[in-house]
Amino acid sequence: MATEVESPTGGSQQQPAHTETAAGSTPTYSVPDSDNRASIDSSVRSSSGGGGTKLTEDEIEITFLMQTSERATRVLKVADTALDAKEKLLKDWPSQFGPQPSSSLELKFLYSGRYFENSQVLSSVQRYNGHPTVVHLIVNYNRPSPKEVEASA
Repeated sequence: MATEVESPTGGSQQQPAHTETAAGSTPTYSVPDSDNRASIDSSVRSSSGGGGTKLTEDEIEITFLMQTSERATRVLKVADTALDAKEKLLKDWPSQFGPQPSSSLELKFLYSGRYFENSQVLSSVQRYNGHPTVVHLIVNYNRPSPKEVEASA
């Protein structure tokens, strides 16, 4: 059960209800029933700078999200591999992302908790009607891969 509390900016906000417990035990909290994930997701998507682009069936709109929270949205072909997408991103490197890596091998894509293999096709990511798909972009500047380290040892 949630309780209403007065907000410092005026109006009221729902707060999780706190259940008292015996000394030494862990308190429990209940979350308000109106968990507005859909509205949170749509506000994040609309602030990404993309969305609303008319796409054909063979296109996908991807917002690349850096660790610094910088974003850039690109329209790519669903038949492109992750390596193709990395090379296209390098050719049109967003200035807000900082220094451009020297090779696509320094880029890694992370989607839904998994790294993309270079041979993986973009059609394997979920497409959202009217909204770009967010893919995390990790840049490892001049870092050798584990295989390169192993080969040099």
